[in-house]
Amino acid sequence: MNINKILIPTILCASAISAFAQQEEIIECECIICTNVLNAPVQNKQQATSNENCQHKCNTFNYPYGNFGLDCMSNHINALKQKLANDTGISPFFNYYADAFTNVEGGRKHGANYTHIMEYGINVDMNKIAGIKGGSFTISGAYNAGKDLSGQIGNFYTISESAVTDGGMFYEMYYSQNISLPWDDTINISLGRMSMSNTFGSLPVFGYLSSGSIDSTPEGIFYASPYTSSTIATWGIAVEYQTSNNLSFAYGLYQVVSNQQSPTWDGLDWGISHNDGYMMMAQVQWSPTFCGNLQGVYQFGGYFFDGFDMPKLSSQNSFREDGYGFYLQAQQMIWADTTNQNKNITLWAGTQYAPIQTISPIHWQLYAGLQFQGFVPHRENDSIFLSWTTGFFSNDYNNGNSTDETLFEVNYLWQVNNNIAIQPTMQFVLNPNGNSQINDAIVLGGQITVSF
Repeated sequence: MNINKILIPTILCASAISAFAQQEEIIECECIICTNVLNAPVQNKQQATSNENCQHKCNTFNYPYGNFGLDCMSNHINALKQKLANDTGISPFFNYYADAFTNVEGGRKHGANYTHIMEYGINVDMNKIAGIKGGSFTISGAYNAGKDLSGQIGNFYTISESAVTDGGMFYEMYYSQNISLPWDDTINISLGRMSMSNTFGSLPVFGYLSSGSIDSTPEGIFYASPYTSSTIATWGIAVEYQTSNNLSFAYGLYQVVSNQQSPTWDGLDWGISHNDGYMMMAQVQWSPTFCGNLQGVYQFGGYFFDGFDMPKLSSQNSFREDGYGFYLQAQQMIWADTTNQNKNITLWAGTQYAPIQTISPIHWQLYAGLQFQGFVPHRENDSIFLSWTTGFFSNDYNNGNSTDETLFEVNYLWQVNNNIAIQPTMQFVLNPNGNSQINDAIVLGGQITVSF
């Protein structure tokens, strides 16, 4: 690294601050969030934001050198988003997840890949727009690219969590209504085109992993059913009842269509046909807090589908239209520093079970992991993740010649700021596809996440 690239901007910035500090005139700054005009001596420019009529940080005074200007950029984008939401009730969003991996050792053959998911859309506050308290409307699209590395390695689980259907597509369009009840419970009803993973089958910690084996939902359910996640959505309704005792009950009914798993899916077929199938999902979730600050999430759920052709594993051109399965999973913060809540350890574990082995390649999946946040000095928002999953193949998969596949992941989450993260990652694939003829693989790479 060229130290001059860091020192020169730093020196220039320090010189500019020093020069301004010697001035005494009053300047004016208009807050781009609330449009209040703030008056303050230049030497107290950071105190200008403490004006009693404005609680926002005035971005006019930010020097763009923190994290190579990324902090300044993020602050301005977030401020503009908040101003737009305050003025109009419309909040745009953009999410970009990119993965690059290569198997440096093992696998069927050496390869490298790049994949990405790009989501964009708007959230509309219906209270601001139409006076409907607790209402919101979401509409979004997506553009995805790349192929997964698993094809070269010869393993079952996807290496990249962003390896999904290629191309541009219409994604979600749904209305949500939150209803507060007199006894402090709430009901949330969502109706429209949406993914099942919005409500079912996912834990918060899963979103920080790079491998598709767990992120954002453990992968077994995708092969055992027509379960949908980013960026596939169909018509559906989801109802969640949240009690004041941190217990929630959710039920969802979703359309399933014959081509939703097709590589040509574009999300533009909005029709509903008598030939469509359906999938029902139900989930119970408990979100307790122990010892004052140790937060947890515990889930038990199940699904049933009918009217969707799942190919039988042991015979060609033979299908089964129905199936069911269950999952049990949890994450729990098990330790937190009493002087710094950002320094903590979280444990997670779970299992999925798909009883019908004729259509479920992975009929049983186990997974667990640990998150260590704030253990790197001066990086309290960074985390180290260790994860493990093993999938047990059904007797009908690969003529019964495959037993199990295991994947370990180690990644470091470098939280550049609240909107940008970089994750160097190492994965170990053991017994790829349950085939002893394929050498265990070591995979290196990483993920970049940009979310506004």
